[in-house]
Amino acid sequence: MDGAWEVVAGYVEGQNLTDGIELVNAESKYKDVYKPGNNNNNYLEFVNHYGDAMYETSSSGTGHTSWYNDYSIATYNYGPFIYRGGATSDGASAGIFGFNYHVGYGVYNCSFRVTIAVL
Repeated sequence: MDGAWEVVAGYVEGQNLTDGIELVNAESKYKDVYKPGNNNNNYLEFVNHYGDAMYETSSSGTGHTSWYNDYSIATYNYGPFIYRGGATSDGASAGIFGFNYHVGYGVYNCSFRVTIAVL
């Protein structure tokens, strides 16, 4: 498969996180933890997390409202983990500004990318 959603180190706390327990147990400097939002939609929680490029590059957490019409689907209580980008099967909706939610277990169209910040 060419192209995949990328798992990032972010999740909504207080949910069923058994599939991502390693991330939950990691030091806080390695993850973004969001508070649960109202009505199971956590988009408004992204407002307080500058630098993750979700709130900054989208106008809502439902649909294709990120820049360049990329996916912008906020985490929900049943999908507390955050994925970025998109798979080739998502067509024009996939892109660098896209984000989506997931339950945390591995699937065929998800990957991860190692990033090192040089200070």
